[in-house]
Amino acid sequence: MPETPPAVAFLSSRQAWFDPNGQQVFFDQANGRLLAYLSQQLPHLTIAAYAATQQGQHHELALQPARLWPMPNALGYGPALKKALTFIRQIKRLQKQHQVLVVQLPYHAFWVLWFIRKPVVYHICANVLRGANDRHKYKGWRRHLARFWATMLHKSYNYAFGHKQVRVITNGTELAQMYPKAQPTAVVSATTYAHELPAQNPTQAQHSQPNLLFVGRPSLEKGFDLLITALGLLVPQHPGLKLHIAGATWQELLSLLPGMQEAVQGLKEHIVCHGFVKPGPALNALLDHATCMAVPSRHEGTPRVVPEAFARGCPVVASRVGGLPDTIKQGLTGFLVSLENPQALANAMGQLLNSHELRQHLSQQAWQAAQHYTVEKFGATFVAQIQTLLTASK
Repeated sequence: MPETPPAVAFLSSRQAWFDPNGQQVFFDQANGRLLAYLSQQLPHLTIAAYAATQQGQHHELALQPARLWPMPNALGYGPALKKALTFIRQIKRLQKQHQVLVVQLPYHAFWVLWFIRKPVVYHICANVLRGANDRHKYKGWRRHLARFWATMLHKSYNYAFGHKQVRVITNGTELAQMYPKAQPTAVVSATTYAHELPAQNPTQAQHSQPNLLFVGRPSLEKGFDLLITALGLLVPQHPGLKLHIAGATWQELLSLLPGMQEAVQGLKEHIVCHGFVKPGPALNALLDHATCMAVPSRHEGTPRVVPEAFARGCPVVASRVGGLPDTIKQGLTGFLVSLENPQALANAMGQLLNSHELRQHLSQQAWQAAQHYTVEKFGATFVAQIQTLLTASK
């Protein structure tokens, strides 16, 4: 009889919609594409994820792995703690039925890491310690609580990584440097398949209208207040400048920046809100017409939108934080600026607005760099680490 392929379980830290008929699971494009690739490479893959109570507009990528494993819907450390025993029972069952686990971190039910004894690949997506110290996101007692949970996660990671037959993958070098004893492999997360990369640089930013682009949730942790300040500094020199926001409506923008409503209202004619924009043609059109994309985040992993921008020949101006320096090469594919510095952000974007030749040079370099950031290369790292563990366990 032919040998049965090894059973691998991927424990996602994301929320997904499980088909009530038990045939499919629906993820957002950003997180689902890695799992789609792994499902093709690993025929006996089980996907476990938090089960959403209803299908959201972003749950559009349908996957049919060998097995579905809904986990309790507990997005948040408090809700997860209330279901602690359920999570522990689930992780014990997963271990009994699989040879290797892949666990995405940070995981709200982090105490399950204490019970894992099977070979495991850990994928760290975010720096919880840096995030917990974000004074814009957490204030007062909430900040102390966030620091407590982050410290517990950090200690749990160190404990879990000390076991035998463990491999660690991190989004970016900054995270890899936090856990040197585990000898992590640093990667850049990607959502573009190799066959989707344009054969030629598709940029269309040769028109007279100067456009800046922000993709995602325009919140304080993403540094959107810094971008608004930078926009105000640029408008006097570029009266026709527009900032396009792919990720929020006008009302959502105002609600996310309660302390900056006057500044936002004062720049209303320079801000265009597109609401939620699906990856694909609609987002590509915005990238194609953007002078540059801004990522002024206060903490980040390796945001997938950066390789997506590169694929469209769109340079990126971003904070020098997290995994962003792993993808953005200073003066080649974009510019990196210091944290909390809207003037530096404005200066970097201003260079691209003022020089068509510079913008075109960075555009070409960005488009060429996109070849290095594909779903296949991202996913191959996971497959290689899984195979290493399977070989070692024989």
